[in-house]
Amino acid sequence: MKALSLVIILLASLRGARTFHQHAYVPTATGNVGDPCTPSKPTTCGQSELLEETSEQPTGSFGPNVCNFSKIFQIRTTTHSLQRRCSFWSRRCRLSCVSDGNCSGPMINFTRSRIDCCDGFAIARVEPNWPHRHHHHQRHKKFILRNEGCTVVLMPTVVDCLNELNATIFQSFISSAPELLEILNSEDSRVTVFAPRDDAFAELDATALVELFGGEVAEVTLSAHVANSTVPSAKLVNGGVLRTLAENRFLHVTEVQRF
Repeated sequence: MKALSLVIILLASLRGARTFHQHAYVPTATGNVGDPCTPSKPTTCGQSELLEETSEQPTGSFGPNVCNFSKIFQIRTTTHSLQRRCSFWSRRCRLSCVSDGNCSGPMINFTRSRIDCCDGFAIARVEPNWPHRHHHHQRHKKFILRNEGCTVVLMPTVVDCLNELNATIFQSFISSAPELLEILNSEDSRVTVFAPRDDAFAELDATALVELFGGEVAEVTLSAHVANSTVPSAKLVNGGVLRTLAENRFLHVTEVQRF
């Protein structure tokens, strides 16, 4: 009987201790519940906007013609406020800076970087046919970039590429737009040209071509075919919208066909 009483007393004391920890409060932030706060890692919302795209020599030991490509984006964050959060295991509560889900916080900038061949160059070796090819290819490519660099010279300018891809008619109109031609001939240009091939103009006579790409509208019409950033084909998606060099003109991707 005494042993049973001791067990009951012990359980009661443990339950009291458990109840005490359940209401214990550990201050980790100053303020009251509901006060606005600044989190250590913001919660982003909405669509990001590309602000700047640069390429420069990477830090560290790399081969020739290797660049560090950086993109600076701007995106909006959600608002945050102090909320009381309790842990089931520790039985402790504390104030935490939690997102409200309201997409009206400040704008922040973030940067994404990658090491790759500079524009106009490529690595000399072919992708190895190994198991788990993607994982090994990434390691293999990094090894080549560090030790050999990018030694294969590609077409130096966008204009040369247009001639090679049978877009000579479009290229001839670009020659009549000196400002755009200077941008495309620059080796430092970070643009993507969406050029119609010569067979796309087969049903148009000379007068119609001049109306579309000649005269005062030439610079604007041609610039509307040039995206103001580097857009790899793998990044193109149906329904995508790209900003062009022409003011308030956008390229709308309606259909993507991969070969």
